[in-house]
Amino acid sequence: MPVDFLSDGEAARYGRFCGPPSRAELEKVFFLDDADRRLVKRCRGPHNRLGYAVQLTTVRYVGRFLTDPLDGVPTEVIDCLAEQLGIQDASCLKRCAQREETHREHAGQIQKPFGLKDFADCEDEFVASLAAHAWNSGDGPTALFQWSVRWLRENDVLLPGVTTLTRLVARERDAGTQRLYDTLAAGPTAEQVVGTENLLEVPPGKKVSEWERWRWRTGPSKASGPGLVKALSLVEEILASELGRLELDPSVPQRRLLDLAKYGLGARSAQLKRHPQQRRIATLVASMRRLETKTIDDALELLDLLMVTELLGKAQREADKQKVRRHPKLAKASARLALAVEVLLEAAEIGDEVALFEVWEMIEARIPRRELPKALAHKPKDHSATLLPMRFVDADVVTGVWKRLVFGHPARKDGLADRNAYVFCVLEQFHRRLKRREIYAPGSSRWRDPNAQLLEGERWEAVKDSVLTDLGLPDDPARPPE
Repeated sequence: MPVDFLSDGEAARYGRFCGPPSRAELEKVFFLDDADRRLVKRCRGPHNRLGYAVQLTTVRYVGRFLTDPLDGVPTEVIDCLAEQLGIQDASCLKRCAQREETHREHAGQIQKPFGLKDFADCEDEFVASLAAHAWNSGDGPTALFQWSVRWLRENDVLLPGVTTLTRLVARERDAGTQRLYDTLAAGPTAEQVVGTENLLEVPPGKKVSEWERWRWRTGPSKASGPGLVKALSLVEEILASELGRLELDPSVPQRRLLDLAKYGLGARSAQLKRHPQQRRIATLVASMRRLETKTIDDALELLDLLMVTELLGKAQREADKQKVRRHPKLAKASARLALAVEVLLEAAEIGDEVALFEVWEMIEARIPRRELPKALAHKPKDHSATLLPMRFVDADVVTGVWKRLVFGHPARKDGLADRNAYVFCVLEQFHRRLKRREIYAPGSSRWRDPNAQLLEGERWEAVKDSVLTDLGLPDDPARPPE
């Protein structure tokens, strides 16, 4: 990667003043406390005291000593320091710049009391942290450069030259990227590599390659049964490539995997063919993993939508509507039947000598005889069922009210069950347990087991050093970070 990734403006602002500091910065950074004043008083003459104060506050503000202590220092800074030191003529600072040894002596005197470290003494530690951060984050060169400046400032390390830092950033970022390609490309077998390469080729009689067809294929736009079948077919097709279920090295950060997959899914076959083999295979492996995750998520989200809107939800709404429509008629029919039953009970109390025609006369005195068959017509109707042998039924899945619908009420004695009711029962149980996270889809991002993403055992040991170095944490939790 080129080392000149910084713009001219960014390079010019590195380790220098970018205009006058704000009033708040002047009061916070350029304020001389008692310890600062004691150090300043060691210098002879107002010009040396002011020059010392300028160098002291400059390194505190920009992170390094300027080659020329007066180069680029705003007048507001000089006036602020002169006022605090009681120096009437701030122009005396020019005398301090006439002797180069004074500048170096002041820098040495400031560096030790404030614990400022030379970059050369901390370069190995910095490079290790930079390499770990570049590997874990996958940030671009500019972001890594800014992170490097923050790390050096937070650890009281004097900033090196801009060329030195940009070269280190470029080197470690390239090393992390190449490590990513090598790690992912080492996963597939030779047979899988051949199958992966074939994805980029256009099959005979086809217009586009399998890769182009997969990456441009979108999820179903309408929630329907045929749409769900197509979504599941695509999942089956992706899983058949075996690359999605390939066991990847646990040291590969998920963020880097997703970034590489994003690039791969946006690239054409011809573009991927032009890459070196390591990068091409790594890109396809990451993209296939992401493609598998996306297709599984699409299929399960479509199932969730169908269950809520079209299947169980629609059935519940229809049942509620039928209850509302049937309730007035059912109440009226029940009242008529209740009158007839009341007459029968009264006739039973009279005795056996009551004739049948007399009972009918008693009923017709309360309710017309022709209304009774209409009242009986409101009883529930039996539905025709498609039967299924019990050996295909998992009785543990059928719970609650589903038992009456699947096994019948009273229960059937012929070893058969209602197939349609059992299918809906399984769908409802699957959907409910999926929503409750009682069952998981390992290849999914939304429906997977969240605990499976926690690193432990060998997986944690594989990434432990890199993560702890990047975060600046000790190996032993009981030991505070340095």
